[in-house]
Amino acid sequence: MEILKSSIFRFCKCQIWSGRARLVRGVPPHLNIQRLRGFAGVGQTRLLKDNQNEGHQNDPLQEPDFFQVSKLFSVRDLLNANIHLGHHEGCWNPFMKPYLYGSRERFHIIDLDKTATHLKLALNIMSHVAYRRGVILFVSTHPQFEELVQQTARDAGEYFVTRQWNIGTFTNSNILLDTTRLPDLVVLTNLTMFGRGAPPVKEAAQCNIPSVGVVDSDCDPRLITYPIPGNDDTPSAMELYCRLFKEAILNAKEYRESLNRT
Repeated sequence: MEILKSSIFRFCKCQIWSGRARLVRGVPPHLNIQRLRGFAGVGQTRLLKDNQNEGHQNDPLQEPDFFQVSKLFSVRDLLNANIHLGHHEGCWNPFMKPYLYGSRERFHIIDLDKTATHLKLALNIMSHVAYRRGVILFVSTHPQFEELVQQTARDAGEYFVTRQWNIGTFTNSNILLDTTRLPDLVVLTNLTMFGRGAPPVKEAAQCNIPSVGVVDSDCDPRLITYPIPGNDDTPSAMELYCRLFKEAILNAKEYRESLNRT
């Protein structure tokens, strides 16, 4: 009898601790995790089969180019916009060497094939963030392109900072801005204008905010999550960047709205 009571006590104790462990993980103690996983797997399999049979689109994250950003531009467009033109050899950043094709008349030439690859990747991540209602922040302190960046952000329905960057905008936002909501993606168009160290890039990295940045031959691309090697001084290049950014964001939002209408 005592042995039976001891066995029941140990069994109940194990069940109590098992329930506590599930509560800590956020799972109610009465749910069977393995059964839920099996049920979810069966449900997902049936759902995918039904979608394939009905011709519906799969999850955008499962497609390499779901929003077809590769059709927004060509290498010829990059060449016509003078995106291949880098700075003088005397002011280059050694970390930009993998993105350089060579030099001509002591000026670096940026490899447009690599620019196209990285630009597609950046446009793709921007599309996914916009599709999932993420907040995108455009940052530029270049006075020549201030109006262009502002208009791009307004047309895309996003946010911008085109004046002096205040130290702590991300890392101390609860004090400076009285908010804890940080952007989901930061787009930087002129890294060299931020001066040494590029505070917005460092703060975004410290807060684990992914960043998209145009990096010229004199920029440091190491802290940029999605660098776009290219000219950041020529108006034609900046106009192409901003147009592509806006189109990628608007296309993703339009697709999301079309799903809501159906």
